[in-house]
Amino acid sequence: MSAWLRFATIGSMYMAQTFATAFVSHLMPAIYRDQGLPLERFWILSVALIPFWFRWAWAPLVDRNTHGPFGPRKSWFLPCTALGVLTYVGLSLVDPTIEQIWWLMAVFGLQALVVSTQEVAVDAYMVDNIAPRERGAGSGVKTYMEAVAEVMALAGLAFVYDRHGWDAAVTVAAALFVFFFIPALVRREKPLHTAAQPERSAARPSVARFLRRRDSYVIIALLAAGGIAQGMYFPMMGAFLVDAGLAVTEVGTVLGVVVVIGMFIGATVAMTAVNRLGTKRTVAILAIAAFPAFVPAVYIATQESVGLVLIILGMSIPTSVLALMYVVFVVARLSWTSTLQAGTDYSIQSAIFRGGATAAVGVGGLLAAWLGWIGFFVAYAAIVVAVSLVFFVVSDPLDRLVARRVEREQSLARTGRPADPEL
Repeated sequence: MSAWLRFATIGSMYMAQTFATAFVSHLMPAIYRDQGLPLERFWILSVALIPFWFRWAWAPLVDRNTHGPFGPRKSWFLPCTALGVLTYVGLSLVDPTIEQIWWLMAVFGLQALVVSTQEVAVDAYMVDNIAPRERGAGSGVKTYMEAVAEVMALAGLAFVYDRHGWDAAVTVAAALFVFFFIPALVRREKPLHTAAQPERSAARPSVARFLRRRDSYVIIALLAAGGIAQGMYFPMMGAFLVDAGLAVTEVGTVLGVVVVIGMFIGATVAMTAVNRLGTKRTVAILAIAAFPAFVPAVYIATQESVGLVLIILGMSIPTSVLALMYVVFVVARLSWTSTLQAGTDYSIQSAIFRGGATAAVGVGGLLAAWLGWIGFFVAYAAIVVAVSLVFFVVSDPLDRLVARRVEREQSLARTGRPADPEL
C-alpha cells in the first residue's frame, strides 16, 4: 500500500473518532448558547469528555491484548464501532434542552468511554504504520482529515439539526461514524514497522513504565498546556458567533468553511515547515505569528455587525495558526512514543492533551464572561504564545532524553532483558 493510502486510512479512522468529540465540544456549545446557557456553565459540556482524560488507565489492557481474529488493532475496532453506534441510539432518546442537559451529558459520557477505548487501538495503529521519515506528511494528512470531519459535524450536522431535528442529526452522525471506519475494517492489518520483542514479558505495556521515564514528565507538562491552548478556540467560537447574532445553522456553516480554509493552510505550512526546519523552528514561527493572527478576531469583536465573508476570512487566520500548532504536537508525540508500548504511550499522551482541551471549554467560558470577547481573544493569543515559547525552550533537552530512551528500548527489543530500570 502506498504511503498516502496508508495516511488516508489512518486519517479516515480519526475522522470517525472526531465526530463524537466535535459533536459535543463544537456543535453543542452553539446549540446550548442559542438556548441561553450562560457562559459560566459551559464547563458542563466538558464533563461528557472525562473518559478521554482517563483512558490511560485501560490503555495497557488494549495494548496487551493483540491476539484477536482480525488483527492486533482491528480486533478492537469492530466491537467498539458497534458499541459506538448504540450510544448514538441512546442520544436520540434524550432531547438537547437545558432541562435535560445532564442526561444528555451522561449519554455522551458513555459514548466517550467507548470511543476513547477505540482510540487507544487507533493511536497504536498509527504509530505502527507511520515511519519516522513520514511523520510530517502523515500528521498533516491526519490533521486535515480531522478538520473535514469537524466541518461535517459543524456545518453538516448543524444544517440537519436545524432543518430536520435532533433525531436526524444523531442518525447522520452515527452513519458517518461507521462509514469512515470502513477502510480500516476492510484493510488487512500489516504494520509497517514494529519493535522486535523476543521477550514480550520484558516489555509488557504499562502506565508505570511510562511514568518511570524522566522524559515523560516534561511531555506531560507540554501536552497539558498544548491541550488547553488547542481546545479553547472552536467551542468558544460557536458561542461568540451566536452572541454576534448568527443562527445555529449559520454558525455551523461559517465554522465549517473556516475549518476547511484554516486547517488546509495550517496543515500544509506545517508539513513543509516541519520537514525543512524541524519542530523547534516551526514552534518559533508559531510564537511570532500568534498575536498578529488574532487581530482580525479582535476587530470582529469590536463591531456590532460584520458580514459573513469578513467573519470567515478573519477567523480563518487564527485557525491556520492553531492547525500549525496541532500538527507540530502530533509530529512530536509520534517521536515521543515508545514502539514497545505504542498504544499505551500514545494514549496516555492523548488523554493528557484531550484533558487539557476539554478543560479549556470551561476555562474559555469563564474568560469570556469575565473579560468580554475582546479580552478573551487577547488572553487566548497570550496562552498560545506562552505554550509555544515553553515548547521551544524545552525542545532540545527533551529530544536528548527521548533519544537516550530510544537507544535503551532498542537494546531491550534485541536482548529481551530490561536492564535499565526506566524501562
